Amino acid sequence: MNLHAYSSPEKYIVLGEITGHYGIKGWVKVKSYTRPFQQIFEYPDWYLSLDKTNRKRKGWGLNSRLGPFNLKSGKKIGKNLVAWLSGVDSREAAESLIGKSIEIPEAWLPAPDNGEYYWSQLIGLKVTNVAGADLGQVDHLLETGANDVLVVSDFDQNDNSIERLLPWSEQVVLDVDLEQGTIMVDWDADF
Repeated sequence: MNLHAYSSPEKYIVLGEITGHYGIKGWVKVKSYTRPFQQIFEYPDWYLSLDKTNRKRKGWGLNSRLGPFNLKSGKKIGKNLVAWLSGVDSREAAESLIGKSIEIPEAWLPAPDNGEYYWSQLIGLKVTNVAGADLGQVDHLLETGANDVLVVSDFDQNDNSIERLLPWSEQVVLDVDLEQGTIMVDWDADF
């Protein structure tokens, strides 16, 4: 099973974010969430989200967006990506975009192959284990070196919030049913 970039319930997908300016002519530094990370340059028009609240944690923005900005040029410099967007022609203009999420309409994405999912499709799904125990709902996902991790949120008997970290692997994730809104896992409820 493969996962792709973050997506939002507003039918926009977050591809990355603007992390800084580069030079004096309006270029911006880009952190890409796509795989491979240079694939962000395959999308010629970007929308920039105005609201930064919970962006990295949740993976989505609100309805306030700027754009579209046409990607005039994008390149890799060392380990970093930089981009030049239409209408952004000065250092000051580039600085005003720092912290904004880079988004595109979800409809622009190719449909994932069978057994592949965008992260947004998984957020909010109910997670149960093979014994039938309800483990909570997928709050967000984390990317790690070994494999991605489902962060499943729930409440204990005293209404205290708990989080479970489940590796996204074939040994743990047994079934994803998007129509039913469920994920079946081989994971002990006490972990």
